[in-house]
Amino acid sequence: MTDDDIRRLVPLPPRRRPNPLAIAVRWRAELLVTASVAGAWHAFGGTSVAVGSILLAGLIVAIEPVRKLFRGLVQCVIVMHRVRSGLMQGVVVDRSGRLPWVVAARPHGDDTVWVTLWLRSGTTTRDIARALTVITTACAATHTDVVQYSARQDRLAILVVRPRWGWWTN
Repeated sequence: MTDDDIRRLVPLPPRRRPNPLAIAVRWRAELLVTASVAGAWHAFGGTSVAVGSILLAGLIVAIEPVRKLFRGLVQCVIVMHRVRSGLMQGVVVDRSGRLPWVVAARPHGDDTVWVTLWLRSGTTTRDIARALTVITTACAATHTDVVQYSARQDRLAILVVRPRWGWWTN
């Protein structure tokens, strides 16, 4: 009997509804982007935000280091969100039904993003490795890999190779 058969015999833990603070911490990158745009709109007005957005778009198009930085930041926000979704779809939860913490996402080159995870008690690296195909599909990636970057077994990173389809070229 394999682990998957045992997992089917033992019922999954009940889905927990996280409190609003946990949701805000999980979605901190998305909320930060939204709050910064809303704060700028409130402080400076819609016209100033529109002019600033046009200037930022001009900088992104004209200057390559700004373009690389912007592309890396956007990729990190997208991949962080999609890894969280892949963990949920792949049922990588502890016995209480909690997902691992998606701590940070950092760009590494043009097409690669390192996503740092903290595993909760009862979740192992093998659970993450079993769900890699689901995470790969959720991230629209060509390849994902689990990397143990620390001596602690509850700290790991997922290397997501996500090509720039749809992005402008250098």
